[in-house]
Amino acid sequence: MDTGFTAFLDLPPALVEELALFVAAADAMLANGAIARFDVYRATVLWNGSGVRCRRMPPKEARLSGMSLLYGNIVTIEVIDGGAVAVEPLE
Repeated sequence: MDTGFTAFLDLPPALVEELALFVAAADAMLANGAIARFDVYRATVLWNGSGVRCRRMPPKEARLSGMSLLYGNIVTIEVIDGGAVAVEPLE
């Protein structure tokens, strides 16, 4: 989980390839203002019983869930090594 990541969901490149999610290449502006080209994938994720369409650039490492995916949920985090993370929909 990355609270600074405002999109929906990132998946590791191996899973993006395995699921054949590649869509196209797209340009994006980096924090320093430079423009970089990235591969972009599109997927539908089952979240809280509904399909959520995500379009993202594959990260280099771990999976990330972003704030757009978590919006409308309660997130509880045990802030210790190996601590649990729970995500529940708001009623």
